[in-house]
Amino acid sequence: MPDAIAETRTHAAPDHPLDPLTPGEIRRASAAVRAAHDLGPGMMFETVTLHEPDKRVVEGFRPGAPFPREAFVCAFDRSNGKVWEARIDLVADKVVDWRHVPGVRPRILLDDITLVGEVARADPRFRAALARRGIDVKPLEIVQPAGPSFVVEGNEVRWQKWRFRVGVNAREGLVLHAVGYEDGGRLRSVLHRAALSEMVVPYGHPGGGHFRKNAFDVGEYGIGVLANSLTLGCDCLGAIRYFDAWLADSKGDPYCIESAVCLHEEDFGILWKHTDLFTGEVDVRRARRLVVSSISTVGNYEYGSFWYFHQDGSIHFEIKATGILNTAGLRPGEAPDYGTIVSPGVYAHYHQHVFNMRLDMAVDGERNRVVEVDTVALPMDADNPYGNAFTTRETVLATEQGAQRNVDFNAARFWKIENAEARNRLGQPTAYKLLPLSPIPTFSNPRSMVSRRAAFMTRQLWVTAYHPDEIHAAGRYPNQSSGGDGLPAWTVADRPLVDTDVVVWHSFGLHHIPRPEDFPVQPVITAGFGLHPAGFFTENPALDVPPAASSMSCCVD
Repeated sequence: MPDAIAETRTHAAPDHPLDPLTPGEIRRASAAVRAAHDLGPGMMFETVTLHEPDKRVVEGFRPGAPFPREAFVCAFDRSNGKVWEARIDLVADKVVDWRHVPGVRPRILLDDITLVGEVARADPRFRAALARRGIDVKPLEIVQPAGPSFVVEGNEVRWQKWRFRVGVNAREGLVLHAVGYEDGGRLRSVLHRAALSEMVVPYGHPGGGHFRKNAFDVGEYGIGVLANSLTLGCDCLGAIRYFDAWLADSKGDPYCIESAVCLHEEDFGILWKHTDLFTGEVDVRRARRLVVSSISTVGNYEYGSFWYFHQDGSIHFEIKATGILNTAGLRPGEAPDYGTIVSPGVYAHYHQHVFNMRLDMAVDGERNRVVEVDTVALPMDADNPYGNAFTTRETVLATEQGAQRNVDFNAARFWKIENAEARNRLGQPTAYKLLPLSPIPTFSNPRSMVSRRAAFMTRQLWVTAYHPDEIHAAGRYPNQSSGGDGLPAWTVADRPLVDTDVVVWHSFGLHHIPRPEDFPVQPVITAGFGLHPAGFFTENPALDVPPAASSMSCCVD
C-alpha cells in the first residue's frame, strides 16, 4: 500500500492523547532512534508504540488544544542480543531517553514465527498430512435496517450510556481506555485502562522436553502482532464497524492489520421481566449488548478477546480459545500418564491457560479501595434458632501484601472496588464488584521455573498502587527470564492501597484436560470475569430501556 494511501486509512494526526500512533509517527519515532543511536545492520525493533501520557494530561485534555506526544521504542542488536529502550518526543522529533536493559531478551518477533511456518509448509510430509475439512449450515443473517445504535468518532465509541476508547498495541492487543457511563447528564468514570497483561500455558508433562512448554503468549510473542484480519460473516456477524491496527515491523516501519478489532451489537435475550399474577399485566424488555472483539493466532491456538457492555451497567470479558491441540505420538500399546488419547497413536497433554487482566480502576474517580466480601453462615443460637441465617463480612485490603488473594467457594467470595468519597442516594459508597467466573488453581510446584516466572498465576487477585511503568504482570521481558519480575517484585514494597489510585490484577483461566472431541480442531472454550455495579447506581439503570417495537403487544398490556 503506498504511503499516501496508507495515511488516509487513519488520522493524519492524532486528535486525542490516547490515540494509537499513526503510521507517520511510527516512521518518525524509528527514524529518530536510528539517527541518534544507530545499532548497525543488526538493529531490530521489538516495539514502537504510544508512550501513554500521564493521567493528568488525559483528564485535562480539551478538543483542539495541543498535547504532548511520545513514543516508546524497544530496539535490539541481533548480532549481540543487547536490548535498548527509548522514549521519543514526537513534537520535537528527538530521543529524550535512551537506556540499555541488561540481562533480558526481547519479545519473539513475527519474523521468527513466520520462518517456522515457512519451514513446516515447505516439508512435503507436512503438506501430505493436512486434510481439508468442511461443514454445511443454512445461512444465518443479522439485520439492522436502521443501522447500529453505536457512534464512533476516531477511536471513541458511544453506545447507549457507555463511552470508551479503543486501541491496539503489539503486545497486549486490544486495549480499552477511559471507560465511563453517562448518568443523569454527567459522565461517570469506571475504568482508566483495561488490557490483557499476560498469559501463560503450563503443560503437565515432566519428561521429553515438555516441561519447557510454558509459553507467555502476550509477553513473548505479542497478542497484537498476531491479530487476525477479521472477516464479515465469519468472525463477526451483523452491522459491523472495524478498527485497523497500525504496528511497527522489525525494521521500525509501519504496517496495517486491517479489521483487527470488530465492534457490533447482538441480541442478548431478556433484560428484565415481570408478570403481575393478579392483573395479568406483562412488562418485559429485551436486552442487547455491545461487543468489542479481536482474535489472535498464536502458533497452534487462537485466542479471542471479547469485551461485552450491557444495558444494566455491567461489563464482561471473555477469552474464547480454539485451534489445534499440542499433541505427541504414542508407542503401540502405550497408555499416557499426562494426557488424553485423542486419536489412534496420538495424545494431547494436560495443560492450563492462565490469563491476567490488568484493570486500572477509576470508580467515580481515582480515590478507590478494594474490599473483599465473604458470605458467612451464622451459628445456631438464640439469634439464629433455625440455623438458616447468613450474612456478609467485608475486609478492606489495605496493603499490597495483604491484597494477594484467592477465591473461596465456601464464602462465595468477590471483591468490590469502592470510591472513597462518592455515595449513592442510599448513602452507600459507589462501587463495582469483580466477579470471578473462571478461577483456576495452579498445579505447578511453587519452586518450579514456571511458578517463579509466572507468579501472577498463583493468586486470583493482586492489587497494586498505580505506577505508570507497572504494566506487565510477569515483567517487561519474560522471554527466557529467571523469574521474580512483575507483580512479586512490585508488591515487596507493600504500598498502602486505601483511598488511592489502585490497579486490580485478576488471574483466571482454563484447566484443560483434553477430550477426543477437542481433536483435530478444538471447539471454542471460554473463560472470563464480570464487572458489575454494586451501589454505583441507586436503582436498576435499565428501567428506561423502551420495549421492542415488534413486541409492543406483549411488553405492555
